[in-house]
Amino acid sequence: EVLAVHEALDALAAEDVTAAEVVKLRYFVGLNITEIAEVLGMAPRTADRHWCFARAWLKQFIESDRRG
Repeated sequence: EVLAVHEALDALAAEDVTAAEVVKLRYFVGLNITEIAEVLGMAPRTADRHWCFARAWLKQFIESDRRG
């Protein structure tokens, strides 16, 4: 399962590097959107847009992977 998460994050990074960074900071570091925005030098709303995109993208990636 850890390998699947790594694969999904690599695929997301190939699509959108910033979205992948947001996911890493959110899940693995435990930062909130405001903190992520500060670390990445962007507005909180921009960080939130990347977060929303990443969640939707990862959901689709995982669902398509499960279907085969």
